[in-house]
Amino acid sequence: MQKPISARLWNSASRCCEKQSRKRARGIRLRSYGIRQGFRHFKGVSRILYESGIAEENAVTTAAAMAKAGMVTFAAGFSAFMIDEVYSQLRMGDINHAPLKIAATHCGLDVGEDGKTHQCLDYLSLLSNLRHMQVLTPADPNQTDAMVRYMVQSGEAQCLCMGRSKTAVLTNEDGTPFFGKDYQFRYGEGHWLRRGKDAAIITFGMMAPKALEAWGKNCGGEELRFPFI
Repeated sequence: MQKPISARLWNSASRCCEKQSRKRARGIRLRSYGIRQGFRHFKGVSRILYESGIAEENAVTTAAAMAKAGMVTFAAGFSAFMIDEVYSQLRMGDINHAPLKIAATHCGLDVGEDGKTHQCLDYLSLLSNLRHMQVLTPADPNQTDAMVRYMVQSGEAQCLCMGRSKTAVLTNEDGTPFFGKDYQFRYGEGHWLRRGKDAAIITFGMMAPKALEAWGKNCGGEELRFPFI
């Protein structure tokens, strides 16, 4: 009996990546099922950026195989397609201990005008079911940068969950960036944004700037703390 397409693509991509990895290759040419199209308008990176078309399952399977072969590999796209649509492939990668990095945008309700079909409301619960997956939810652009640097250096499977909207830079009370140039992300660490004594607001990720804005308008003096998953 013929193997399912995902299993055949996984095996084929794994063999190709292992061969290319031994040659210290920076990337591979994806020829599977004729879906490969390079980013030729990016000078100098056409060999490391690939667009797979409307074939998210193939893209994530191939990316997971590349990660398993030892390449630092990011698969990027809308969360509805990089998490919901490809969950079977993420599960296969988790079983095989593939350190794949997912960059998922448009998480939750923050999808603009795209509507219900693009609302990945279950991203936290789905990713939490994967035993080896770390879930990162940046609070602002500066922490996003720090998280990406952490992901590149880490050998773990991770998903960076972001929204669609522009996010304000979080600041200290003196106006300086909260996640400044010396900040280094540590997985599982929480941060106090403001101190107080009467109440606490706990939030995470893209909701942190909105919670801080609400604190400033309505709760001045209360404490705001958000732990990161």
